[in-house]
Amino acid sequence: MQQKIIRHYGYDNQLGKLVEELRELEQVILYESSNLEHLKEEIADVENLLEQIVDYQGWNDEIEEIKEFKIRRQIGRIENE
Repeated sequence: MQQKIIRHYGYDNQLGKLVEELRELEQVILYESSNLEHLKEEIADVENLLEQIVDYQGWNDEIEEIKEFKIRRQIGRIENE
């Protein structure tokens, strides 16, 4: 379903939409963090757009590898504290 959305609206448009949704998430975090329902909605919007972009570019495996590397690196930092 995500691919249908990004193909319909276009990659560049969805990148712009991602920026918009990131700004909305930022505002909720800064000014409404106790409004958990709004926070969840904005997180879902951002995750949906990220999924569209990652899938569209075929970056799924690369992104997962980078995430795992960063998680392992952070765990190492925690263990060294």
